[in-house]
Amino acid sequence: MPQGKPTHVPADGLTTRQRRNRPLLLVHTGQMKGKSTAAFGLALRAWTAGMPIGVFQFVKSAKWRVGEENALRALGELHERTGQGAPVTWHKMGEGWSWIQRGDQADHAADALEGWRQIQRDLAEQRYKFYVLDEFTYPMKWGWVDVDEVVDTLPTTPTTRGADEPPVLTPTLPGSPDETVDAETRNMPVGDTLVITDDDGTVEITVTKFSTRTKGCNEFAPEPDKGVYLIADVTVAVTKGSVSVNPLYFQWVAADGTETNAIAGLFAGCGENLEPGDVSAGRKRTGTLVFNVANKNGVLEYLHRFQPAGSWRP
Repeated sequence: MPQGKPTHVPADGLTTRQRRNRPLLLVHTGQMKGKSTAAFGLALRAWTAGMPIGVFQFVKSAKWRVGEENALRALGELHERTGQGAPVTWHKMGEGWSWIQRGDQADHAADALEGWRQIQRDLAEQRYKFYVLDEFTYPMKWGWVDVDEVVDTLPTTPTTRGADEPPVLTPTLPGSPDETVDAETRNMPVGDTLVITDDDGTVEITVTKFSTRTKGCNEFAPEPDKGVYLIADVTVAVTKGSVSVNPLYFQWVAADGTETNAIAGLFAGCGENLEPGDVSAGRKRTGTLVFNVANKNGVLEYLHRFQPAGSWRP
């Protein structure tokens, strides 16, 4: 059988084996679906190759059980019984600090940082040969984990003997948007609709109402320590394909440029929070986004692939 020959060999002084055994970092980017699925697909290949797997699931609730988790846990149990494949460890980092769990933002930040510290310890001990850091870029975006520290740590991970597969960071990092924000989608009034089309489908996002409160919306809710709760009623309708909906795709941008996510407002008790999940064509999802902010001077911004795609003003 003919053997393929490379047309170019890097002048790095390494043998082919040494080059293959270098650590490799894969970053799955983009806003909609498929990033975690791609990483878990690589994990299945790593399991088949006998590479110990460590999955670190950030942001998603520790109560969620996804199909990938069930499958990989089953493969880990199969390895324990038969020795086939490799061990699998699934860390649910969301317990206590996930955006749908209780606790204040300081608690979330501290626990997210401790999750990253655990990953650093495992990397130093070479505990696994394949890592999946699921939803890890959210804590970085919110400033809970230092981006420079992550960049310095992951590419220089020491390689264990025979480690032919990479650590994998998934799912998203800020990237170049497919299209820029034009004047028609900036500072839209209430009732205007933002339409986004990409490979996953077409989604229509409408802010139907803004309101504010100086107190929580029920007797158990904390008061807004920044000043007011700014409440946005949102409708997300999918007209083509299947699109991921997530309150974390929205942020409040104050007049001075300060960005605020809707995490703190989840506990204000104001209406039904916009629930995350996939929405298929012909369906829509409605809910509220609540921000703990100083005042209503600013805009509600929607991020497509972590870049501004449109905004509404109160």
